Amino acid sequence: MNKTIDISLGKILFHLNDTAYYKLKKYLEAVRNSLKNSEDAEEVMNEIEVRIAELLLEKQSHPQQVIDEKDVDEVINVLGQPEDYQEEIEDNDSGNYHVKKKLFRDTDNSAISGVTSGIAHFFGIDISIMRIIFIILLFITSGTFGLIYILLWIVIPKAVSASDKLKMKGERVNIDNIVDHVKAEDTSTSKKKMNIGAKVENTTQEIGSVIIKILGLFIAFISGVVLLSIILSALAISPFSDLHMLASDNAFYHAFNLPLGWISLLAFIVLGFPIGLLFMLGLKMLMPHANIGGNVFLIGGTIWLISVLFVFVKSTSLLAHKNVSTEIVDMEKQIPFQADTLKIFTSKNILERKTDYIQTRKVYYNFKASKNQYFSFKIKKISEGINLDEADESAHKIDYGFHIDSIQKDLTFSSRLSYPQKEFIQEHKVEIDFYIPKDKYVKINERIMNHMHEPNCYNGQLLYNNNELVECIENDIFDEKDSFFDEDDESFEINGEKLNMKISKDSIDIYAEGKKERTAHIKTDKNGVKVNVDSKHKKNDK
Repeated sequence: MNKTIDISLGKILFHLNDTAYYKLKKYLEAVRNSLKNSEDAEEVMNEIEVRIAELLLEKQSHPQQVIDEKDVDEVINVLGQPEDYQEEIEDNDSGNYHVKKKLFRDTDNSAISGVTSGIAHFFGIDISIMRIIFIILLFITSGTFGLIYILLWIVIPKAVSASDKLKMKGERVNIDNIVDHVKAEDTSTSKKKMNIGAKVENTTQEIGSVIIKILGLFIAFISGVVLLSIILSALAISPFSDLHMLASDNAFYHAFNLPLGWISLLAFIVLGFPIGLLFMLGLKMLMPHANIGGNVFLIGGTIWLISVLFVFVKSTSLLAHKNVSTEIVDMEKQIPFQADTLKIFTSKNILERKTDYIQTRKVYYNFKASKNQYFSFKIKKISEGINLDEADESAHKIDYGFHIDSIQKDLTFSSRLSYPQKEFIQEHKVEIDFYIPKDKYVKINERIMNHMHEPNCYNGQLLYNNNELVECIENDIFDEKDSFFDEDDESFEINGEKLNMKISKDSIDIYAEGKKERTAHIKTDKNGVKVNVDSKHKKNDK
């Protein structure tokens, strides 16, 4: 809690909190130091203190009101910084009396915003003449110049302090001129009336302040929720949580090859620090006078920058594994039986699941004409690496399978391939070149149809080798009711109140419930037909 300190300025008693008191004390000491070479330093200091007292009185609604840091800052802005005094004393010692004008808005002599009077000071033109010029430009441009005026109002800063107003008029910023300016303001303050522009500006500032606070509340709330989520997520995948086993099975974890705790901390820093900055920005917008230490930004920003650089270098290193692509022929296989028409299926169950391996559906098919009387196929594995040797080694690690059924005379390819998790950044795929003999047919399922490179067929068509040209033809060979299951739909079920039926390409399984609690189970598969009838009333069994 801030202490209250009583001081006397210009023979008037003021109550200041300790922060405002020390800031004002430091300011007066700095001004006094800048006046140490001046003969009338004490007189000038008295004038400045009287002016400070008058400005502080304007901010008090009652004599017991405590002056805070914001009030002192506004007074200092009006009087100017001590550096301005010192700078002009040094210029005086060097004998250089050239003063460069600066463009400000002169709100003391303004009708609307002080733009025309400020520009008039800058170019040394009478203010009335400059206003006439602006009015003429407004009519000549059919009102377009009004937009330029508004833009100038926004861009050109307002002359607030005594030094600003002296620079605007091209006068030297020295002690004498500042004191004269302060005295002149004393006599004109009571007579000055607020113009339209000042009223608009004050109203705009008040509305802007409310909007900033609402925006600050929104930013602080959203960023706070996100930051809390990041913290909870980092704790959830940390070694202190049981969930870290799930995270350790992630491909990203294996690729970075770091302890899980370090990855959790790294993710928290990279994602959490910018969100934390937004949260503090929202708080600052809500509470402008809140003191947020600069060391937090300096130390936190340094750690964040190092973490981002590490992630960038590591990610660049991982992306380097996509530099070269290679293709190897893993297998060339001839179908060991003769058939006019070959059915080709796909299944996700052929491939054995391995730990630390990722499965993907990047399997593609090409159908070509065979040069002999046998069906055959070639499996090609494609992968990437930093160089050809690594890409070749990575391709050999791809796991893929198939199954040939000589009894049913069909062929089943795995619909998926798998590869090591630590190679998740690299591209892995399998291409199958299937060769069809002359005047032979191939029937494929929808999954293969959707992953074909050539030829381009639609669902339900057959592939046919017509004089060494593979083409798609309409299916006139197979009954449309022929069971032909896709990889993710290898069976279908019918479930009723007293009847359950499951049909797959290899079996039919029927379970029915009859009267008097009798049940029947019928199953047909490659081993034959099995019928099982059960009942609690044995005397009724046949």
